[in-house]
Amino acid sequence: MARKKYPHHPVRDRFLRDLLALHQACGSPAYSLIVKTSARLEQTYPVPGGVASLPPLSKTALSETLNGHRKGLPDHGFVATFVLSCYRIAHEQGIIADDPGRDALPRWQEMLREAEEEAERLGLAQRRRPAGPRGPSAASSRTGAAPARLVFPDAPPPSPEPDGYGTADGPVPQGGGLTGPILLTAVQHDVLAAHGPVGSALVRRVQARDPHAVYQAAVLIAAAPGRDEDAISLLTVAAAAGHPDALELLQASPRELDRPTAALHADDLARAAYTTGHPRAARVFATCAEALRSADDARPAGDRPGRVAAPDVAST
Repeated sequence: MARKKYPHHPVRDRFLRDLLALHQACGSPAYSLIVKTSARLEQTYPVPGGVASLPPLSKTALSETLNGHRKGLPDHGFVATFVLSCYRIAHEQGIIADDPGRDALPRWQEMLREAEEEAERLGLAQRRRPAGPRGPSAASSRTGAAPARLVFPDAPPPSPEPDGYGTADGPVPQGGGLTGPILLTAVQHDVLAAHGPVGSALVRRVQARDPHAVYQAAVLIAAAPGRDEDAISLLTVAAAAGHPDALELLQASPRELDRPTAALHADDLARAAYTTGHPRAARVFATCAEALRSADDARPAGDRPGRVAAPDVAST
């Protein structure tokens, strides 16, 4: 029985033409070869901490996606794996001299994000929710959690800055559901600044009232010793603006910051950063996850509950 080709999705079809053009430029490798290559990408481009960021592909997924047999745009994981696989094959077969690796991903993920926004404006079908992560770290992923958003979703397209997260001269997003200034304490600022360019970019976006940046800043601060209150205060701000992950993290424990849950959030952020081609930020969040787990393991069992009360988000 012939597969149905969903009609009237010019945004999806245009993006698929870009993927097919890449496929052709890389020698039009067989789907079976792409599948085999995708299965070893985690070893080809290893991720510190074992964060599984690249879903392996199947011939069915390749055929259905590239031939327009799925309603919406492909998800970010599919695009990342497909792009890396094509470039890897082209390099191994001598079609291209250098394999760009993960450096190729920010441009493609920006193209996909723009396509998603256009599809939403036009009322066209959105992509299916992607499957959860696969591989060794899958068991640590939050059950039922939506895929983590890009670490800096409003960052400009890749610049000379190595991880594509923008520099001090890049544009700063405004609004984001928060009103009034967000004033970081000296301690909060210093903890974030200690993470280098990634922390500095987060500071700027927090000050620009981006709820997702506020949430991510809270996750990083949570990994610093004795900074529960500083993390919870930022989570409260983000949750009050409707950020679902911040609200989930606040509700994980009625009396204090839940470090194991915070570690899972950091894992998700690291995975999203690697998938979208931002290795520097991914390393920061992977390190954060390890620190959160180590801190929780070191605490006496009787000392775990009740130190810091989480504010009532509904009243803020």
